[in-house]
This record gives sequence, structure tokens and C-alpha cells, in this order.
Amino acid sequence: MKVKVNYTVDIEDIPAMIQEILTSIRRDISDCTTRLIFNPSNFDKMVEDYRSAREKLDVVDSQIEDIINITAGWLQATQPKIEEGEEEVHHEE
Repeated sequence: MKVKVNYTVDIEDIPAMIQEILTSIRRDISDCTTRLIFNPSNFDKMVEDYRSAREKLDVVDSQIEDIINITAGWLQATQPKIEEGEEEVHHEE
């Protein structure tokens, strides 16, 4: 069962938190790839492993969406706002 959890962190901790989630995602994807083995001689185990991988990938998909939303909010909170009518100036070095 999946559960959505909300908690509060300092804004400067967001990048580290996202890196931790990404590390978990990478580990879960790696675990899924080890489960995806064609094994018709033990079909029941194969189906169990495939279903487990699909469930884990479903959680990974939700975590990726969370990262996108958290990053969007973090960028909005940390980047200077451009007032209407002002143009953003880029300086080339």
C-alpha cells in the first residue's frame, strides 16, 4: 500500500533531500532489473518477481513526480522574481 507523507524541512535542505530520494530511486530500479528474469521453469516465482517489480516501479514513478513538484516549488521560492514589465538580463562571461 502506498501512503503520501508530508513533512517540513528547511529550504536549504531541499537539494540534499532530493539527492537522498534519487539514491533510493536508483537502488529500487536496480533491484527491479534483477527481478526481471525469464524463468518459465518456475513460472509462479517469475510472476511474483514481475509483480513486485511493477509495484516498486509504481512507487518510483510517484517519487519522480514528487521530485519534479518539490524542485518547482524550491526554484520558485529561491529564485528572484521578475516584476511585470522588467526584462531578465543575462550577462555572458
